[in-house]
Amino acid sequence: LDGPFLATMSAVTASHAAAVLVIAPIGLAAGARRREELGLEDLAQWVAVVGVTGWVFHFGQPLPLAFLPIPVLVWGALRLGLRTVAVQLLVVGVTAVVMTSLGGGPFAPAAVSGIRPETVGALTQAFLATAAVTALALAVASTQRLHALAGLRDEVELTGVVLDTAASAIVVVDRSGRVARLNATAARLMGDTEEAI
Repeated sequence: LDGPFLATMSAVTASHAAAVLVIAPIGLAAGARRREELGLEDLAQWVAVVGVTGWVFHFGQPLPLAFLPIPVLVWGALRLGLRTVAVQLLVVGVTAVVMTSLGGGPFAPAAVSGIRPETVGALTQAFLATAAVTALALAVASTQRLHALAGLRDEVELTGVVLDTAASAIVVVDRSGRVARLNATAARLMGDTEEAI
């Protein structure tokens, strides 16, 4: 910590922000419900995350492909949920930091070219923060959408039960004036079956 204040501050801020963004979701997702069973897509997505991250951050990989794991994380966020993405972010974070500190990946050549180590660390942490913000925002939105759809399904089912069991005649008409739905009592009063009306 004997470097310039601004460089040290930016490195420490980036590392703390990335740590919070990578570790905190695991605690938040711990209470989330597990999906019923793991499928082929789960396995394929895990292999893709680990494989792409390992390839991007391996030793001697000269291409600037740091953000290549993000689309695979997005896939997990949209399809596999918050819990899976939280754990995958931890795996990607540990892999990126360890491999970069050992001299692998797209950020390590910057240290060889004379850029200060704290700047290389800040670049790595910025990558992790970007991956976390992108994947977590999508995972939360996807999870909320699934919960909203489940709630809507429950409401439709309850409405159907109430409509079908009501002693009063109930007729639901759409905007054009056609009968969209009616209950058995209304059909009986009209002298026909629900299907015929």
